[in-house]
Amino acid sequence: MHLTEQTQSIIQLVWSRMLKLADDRIESAPAGSRIEAGKDGAGALMLVRLFDRTVLYGPPELLARARGLPDAQLVQESTLLDVARQHDVSARSLGQAELLYGDQASYTVLAPLHPEGTVVSHESEHLDALLTHSPADDVALSGLREAEWAATLVTEQHGQPGVHRGTSAEAEGQSGNDAAAAGFSGHLPLAGAGWEVWHHMLGHIGVLTHPQHRMRGYAASIASVAVQEALDAGLIPQWRAALSSPGSARLARSLSFVPAGSQTTVVLSPEQ
Repeated sequence: MHLTEQTQSIIQLVWSRMLKLADDRIESAPAGSRIEAGKDGAGALMLVRLFDRTVLYGPPELLARARGLPDAQLVQESTLLDVARQHDVSARSLGQAELLYGDQASYTVLAPLHPEGTVVSHESEHLDALLTHSPADDVALSGLREAEWAATLVTEQHGQPGVHRGTSAEAEGQSGNDAAAAGFSGHLPLAGAGWEVWHHMLGHIGVLTHPQHRMRGYAASIASVAVQEALDAGLIPQWRAALSSPGSARLARSLSFVPAGSQTTVVLSPEQ
């Protein structure tokens, strides 16, 4: 699997803009180089690695303190946090994550195969129910509350508007009685996926599975729908897999996402 040169250029363009750099700054940098993106009053210290190029973003005084450290060390959450706390003892880490991307050339899943007894819903009530009955930390990490497009995989029930039948790949799902008992109007939300648009070019994918229905293929099923919708909208799908969640990276690779780099972020106190 690979990403086209055009896709790589667009990814680097978007990140250049997010890191307050000239549009071609990352792409034009020599392979293996580090770019410093100093910004007074920056609210974070961030190391982004893309296609063998590194950008260190944050307050200039922190960038100066990090100059003697190699990228391989700075990319580690503990190292970046140590640097930040020399300036801000209240700094907190958001962790390290792998950045993966897809495009039409790399995306090989021809059609999503939905587990038997499930359907894809675009009804907001089903997504809301999933968010309400999932752990707050998981909801925040998924980003689905801010998603500009989202869908939910729910248990099947005939005759409901806004629900589209999928094809069967495995026998999973809940009975209609179980769903009704849970108070979900006959549909039990199993997993949701969506995307947020970054700079009109990237579709940042988020996925959330109900805690009681994990490891059954539901996340892959609904994520494949979100990826295809992003591609159809002319976006490059982006997947951010936390290092603390290896299953996220495995899921991304199963959907033909291609690793392109990483992001390590430390948040600084507002007054810094």
